[in-house]
Amino acid sequence: MAPVPDLEPYAAGRMVSHGPVADGCVMTNHKRQWRAAYPPLAATQQAVLMVTKLTPGEFFGQPRQRCGFGGLRFIETAYAGGMVLPKHEHAEGYFSFAIAGFHRQHLSQRTREVSPWTLTVHPPGEVHANHWQVGGQCFSVEIAQPKLEQIRQYARCLDEPGEFRREVPTRLAGRLYEEFRQGQCASPLALEGLTLEILAEIARDPVAESAGTAPSWLGKVRDLLHEQFSGNLSLSDIAAAVGVHPAHLGRAFRRHFGSTPGDYVRGVRVEFARSRLVNTDEPLVAIALAAGFTDQSHFTNVFRQATGLTPAAYRRRRRPRTSAAKGRSSAARSAFPSELS
Repeated sequence: MAPVPDLEPYAAGRMVSHGPVADGCVMTNHKRQWRAAYPPLAATQQAVLMVTKLTPGEFFGQPRQRCGFGGLRFIETAYAGGMVLPKHEHAEGYFSFAIAGFHRQHLSQRTREVSPWTLTVHPPGEVHANHWQVGGQCFSVEIAQPKLEQIRQYARCLDEPGEFRREVPTRLAGRLYEEFRQGQCASPLALEGLTLEILAEIARDPVAESAGTAPSWLGKVRDLLHEQFSGNLSLSDIAAAVGVHPAHLGRAFRRHFGSTPGDYVRGVRVEFARSRLVNTDEPLVAIALAAGFTDQSHFTNVFRQATGLTPAAYRRRRRPRTSAAKGRSSAARSAFPSELS
């Protein structure tokens, strides 16, 4: 298969991923050279260029890692808080897994709220714009058109926009991301197998896009869940806070966010715990209680269901070795203080 041609970044002054993703498992990391797009267009030119057309393998944001083989491109991209991506479309279909942060995707008919561990589906040519309220990163898998046509012989997928917060697709996406993080396309067979499993789930249970824009009170509900995720909120408490009936809140929340309020809070707690596991030396029990879990056992069970790993295993896998070594060194100095100090 011919390699994907080099990408020419052009996105009205925004940062875009730069560099080809060719067959042969070419991998780059966040240290690979990336550059800003051309200077902002003049106002008259911007009025003409209403939709930016991104070429295969091209994404807004700062690329961190990427690789590709057999018509599949795997790309991890970081986005700064407050970053606004103008209207754009991708030449080829893809699905994207939110790793961290929070952003809104503005489609032609509605707005999607994307929080960590949300899997979104983007058909080829879908026009959308993004606003990152909280900076974070996404892991995207783009399927070249010839590969997509092969898959469509067995299952229709990537035909319509969609979003998933259910356990099976997001758990598979989490496993796919962990495999990707091993580097150098560690196991192309595993990457392709998990990708096909995710596409099969998408085809088996497509999620219909909700018509219209979410009511303003749903945004207040979401903010409340983020602010008090570690507490013991009840559906009645939340409904009373925004002035709607609990049953109506539950139906509207599922329709617009794709999950129950309880599942949503569970995802926020897991994301909070993931960050603490990677960035702090706090004991597991302390992280469990701070995240709102009843005890460490409850925390371990929920975390394993969401990520496929126990908290301890996740910390070992994701924390840089230098940080771990530094921690051990600090502990040793504390245990055996120097006689000169």
